[in-house]
Amino acid sequence: GESWKVTEPFVYPAEKRVVDDVLWDLTRVELGIPLDASPEEYGLGVTPRARVTITDKSGVKHEIAVGDDAPVGFKTYVKTPAGKLVAVDG
Repeated sequence: GESWKVTEPFVYPAEKRVVDDVLWDLTRVELGIPLDASPEEYGLGVTPRARVTITDKSGVKHEIAVGDDAPVGFKTYVKTPAGKLVAVDG
Protein backbone atom coordinates (compact mmCIF):
# COMPACT_ATOMS: atom_id res chain seq x y z
CA GLY A 1 0.00 0.00 0.00
CA GLU A 2 0.87 3.65 -0.09
CA SER A 3 2.84 5.09 2.79
CA TRP A 4 3.07 8.82 3.43
CA LYS A 5 5.09 10.78 5.94
CA VAL A 6 5.65 14.34 7.03
CA THR A 7 9.35 15.18 6.85
CA GLU A 8 9.43 18.77 8.17
CA PRO A 9 9.36 20.31 10.71
CA PHE A 10 9.49 16.78 12.16
CA VAL A 11 9.29 13.22 10.78
CA TYR A 12 5.95 11.55 11.43
CA PRO A 13 3.63 9.13 9.58
CA ALA A 14 0.83 10.92 7.70
CA GLU A 15 -2.77 9.72 7.51
CA LYS A 16 -3.61 8.55 3.97
CA ARG A 17 -7.06 10.19 4.06
CA VAL A 18 -5.57 13.58 4.96
CA VAL A 19 -2.85 13.26 2.30
CA ASP A 20 -5.44 12.30 -0.33
CA ASP A 21 -7.49 15.40 0.56
CA VAL A 22 -4.43 17.66 0.35
CA LEU A 23 -3.33 16.15 -2.96
CA TRP A 24 -6.81 16.67 -4.41
CA ASP A 25 -6.72 20.33 -3.35
CA LEU A 26 -3.23 20.74 -4.82
CA THR A 27 -4.31 19.37 -8.20
CA ARG A 28 -6.89 22.15 -8.36
CA VAL A 29 -4.40 24.97 -7.68
CA GLU A 30 -3.68 25.48 -11.38
CA LEU A 31 -7.41 26.21 -11.86
CA GLY A 32 -7.28 29.19 -9.49
CA ILE A 33 -8.20 32.74 -10.45
CA PRO A 34 -5.10 34.33 -12.07
CA LEU A 35 -3.59 37.37 -10.33
CA ASP A 36 -1.73 40.17 -12.08
CA ALA A 37 0.62 41.87 -9.61
CA SER A 38 3.86 41.29 -7.77
CA PRO A 39 4.06 38.31 -5.40
CA GLU A 40 4.77 40.63 -2.46
CA GLU A 41 1.31 42.20 -2.80
CA TYR A 42 -0.25 38.82 -1.98
CA GLY A 43 2.09 37.66 0.78
CA LEU A 44 4.05 35.50 -1.68
CA GLY A 45 7.40 37.25 -1.55
CA VAL A 46 10.56 35.93 0.07
CA THR A 47 8.74 34.67 3.17
CA PRO A 48 5.27 33.35 2.32
CA ARG A 49 2.97 32.21 5.13
CA ALA A 50 3.70 28.56 4.30
CA ARG A 51 5.33 26.33 1.72
CA VAL A 52 4.04 22.90 0.70
CA THR A 53 6.59 20.69 -1.02
CA ILE A 54 5.63 17.38 -2.58
CA THR A 55 8.40 15.05 -3.77
CA ASP A 56 7.24 12.64 -6.46
CA LYS A 57 8.47 9.08 -6.96
CA SER A 58 11.24 10.23 -9.30
CA GLY A 59 12.56 12.64 -6.65
CA VAL A 60 11.35 15.82 -8.33
CA LYS A 61 10.11 18.43 -5.84
CA HIS A 62 7.00 20.54 -6.51
CA GLU A 63 6.50 23.56 -4.25
CA ILE A 64 3.42 25.66 -3.65
CA ALA A 65 3.74 28.87 -1.65
CA VAL A 66 0.76 29.97 0.45
CA GLY A 67 0.28 33.71 0.92
CA ASP A 68 -2.33 35.99 2.41
CA ASP A 69 -6.06 35.38 2.66
CA ALA A 70 -8.10 37.41 0.18
CA PRO A 71 -10.18 40.12 1.89
CA VAL A 72 -13.40 38.71 0.37
CA GLY A 73 -14.62 35.48 -1.18
CA PHE A 74 -12.97 32.90 1.10
CA LYS A 75 -9.91 32.71 -1.17
CA THR A 76 -6.22 32.28 -0.42
CA TYR A 77 -3.39 33.51 -2.59
CA VAL A 78 -0.90 30.87 -3.75
CA LYS A 79 2.08 30.57 -6.07
CA THR A 80 1.93 27.38 -8.15
CA PRO A 81 4.91 25.13 -8.94
CA ALA A 82 4.92 26.76 -12.40
CA GLY A 83 5.25 30.20 -10.75
CA LYS A 84 1.69 31.41 -11.48
CA LEU A 85 -0.02 33.58 -8.87
CA VAL A 86 -3.63 32.53 -8.28
CA ALA A 87 -6.47 32.83 -5.77
CA VAL A 88 -7.91 29.48 -4.69
CA ASP A 89 -10.74 28.36 -2.42
CA GLY A 90 -9.75 28.08 1.19
